[in-house]
Amino acid sequence: MKTVAGRFGGFVSSVVLTLSALPVAASDWANGMFADRTHDFGSVARAAKTEHVFEFVNATGKPVHVSSVRASCGCTTPVVLDETVAPGETGRIKAQFNTRSFLGQRGATITVVFDRPQYGEAQLRVDGYVRRDVVCDPGEIEFGAVKIGAKAEATVDIQYAGRSDWRILEARSNVPGLAVSFEEATRVNGRVGYRLIANFTPEAAGYINGEIELETNDGNHRRVPIVVTGSAVEAVSVSPSPLAFSPVAAGGSDAKKLVVKGDRPFRIVGANASDPRIAVELSDELRPLHLLPVTFTADEATGAIEFSIELQTDDAEIGTITVRGTADVTSP
Repeated sequence: MKTVAGRFGGFVSSVVLTLSALPVAASDWANGMFADRTHDFGSVARAAKTEHVFEFVNATGKPVHVSSVRASCGCTTPVVLDETVAPGETGRIKAQFNTRSFLGQRGATITVVFDRPQYGEAQLRVDGYVRRDVVCDPGEIEFGAVKIGAKAEATVDIQYAGRSDWRILEARSNVPGLAVSFEEATRVNGRVGYRLIANFTPEAAGYINGEIELETNDGNHRRVPIVVTGSAVEAVSVSPSPLAFSPVAAGGSDAKKLVVKGDRPFRIVGANASDPRIAVELSDELRPLHLLPVTFTADEATGAIEFSIELQTDDAEIGTITVRGTADVTSP
């Protein structure tokens, strides 16, 4: 028996060492896909929407699949936003902080489990302090879809219980086009109420994912963040954009259909193209959807060109619609 143990003891030890090293190697490649693996929410109000999205880039050269996520504490709920991520693409894991059921200093480790292209685990960490003395109603500002140039308003009631001299000193936001103001509503026996007013006038299309930061005179927890979400949308959409003509031989022509869609009926009353070789056929009908034939007629000049078309409407809010495009004239 001693002879058997002597013959296989080194082999067994080698296997044990190799297996014990596997989780470390698996975690290394998985962790390496995340540029940031920790996030501190700071001090947040009770019932406030509090979440953070961790992003990872798939640099493995093969599709990556997230099989599961788990958190070490019920104070945080992890959500897989992208289960399968192609090579070179970005995946997202969202961490939602439960500010309704948990108070005080909280933290959680999130384990992200991958099963393709091989097994691996990534460890993420979130921490934060959920205040007992500040409540925001609602817990976030959600504007929904707001048209560019239009104005949307939202309010948040902020209640504080504690010091009688507690005050909001400043309100600032990282969302372009968002103006924030506040006013004191109540102050009785250590209970203080404020109303926050947020006016949003978007200038460019896109999604909104930012926050309003309240600066208070509380020496321990001066900052109170409020999440702001929504989207800014065009009153009119144009497709295709840009408008690209197929290559045209000198003296030839190409025609495309331009789709102009609004959220209400309107007329297109005029069209001016920056290049005289562009012709737009208009209809004077009042409708929310317009299909405009656009023709490019090439002359003898060859080469690539860029152009713009300005469509005048009878709607003051929609105004002038600018369409950009390209064309290429080749030798016959």
